[in-house]
Amino acid sequence: MPDNVAWIRSTCAYESPDTSGWRRHHFADLSIAVPAEYAVSRPTERSIRFVRGTGTLTLSIATSVRSAGLHARPARPQNEASCFLTLGGYPAVVAATAYGHELRLDAEWEGVHFWPPGDWRRRLHAIVMASRARDATVLRQALRTIVADRDTPRGSQ
Repeated sequence: MPDNVAWIRSTCAYESPDTSGWRRHHFADLSIAVPAEYAVSRPTERSIRFVRGTGTLTLSIATSVRSAGLHARPARPQNEASCFLTLGGYPAVVAATAYGHELRLDAEWEGVHFWPPGDWRRRLHAIVMASRARDATVLRQALRTIVADRDTPRGSQ
């Protein structure tokens, strides 16, 4: 699975995706750009999912103070990667795995980057799951487009 190994190796690398033609979706005072072929599925006040075939991106809001337990650690086998990244201009911890035909990426941001102090939304968690490296890459790149509404000039959304 050379594509999976390449996908893991690129997890923590800088990416500047071409997002022309992507649709911007609004959710929980945030917005994210996702390719038009990914359909929105089951949006709620606390989560939104984008789906195409076997590729999914789920964003969910955590209300507890405790983190989901993601840890960036350098010593990982070749089918895992983790790091601290800036996604959408905000610091996040990222962990990715590729086992068999399942590629998975988890990312977590502290809520203070998006919402006012004391807000009920404590953290934003993203999960990318796909069976193909192409879908996993595109959905990982979508995470780089997240922006808090408060950081977006009016009229440019």
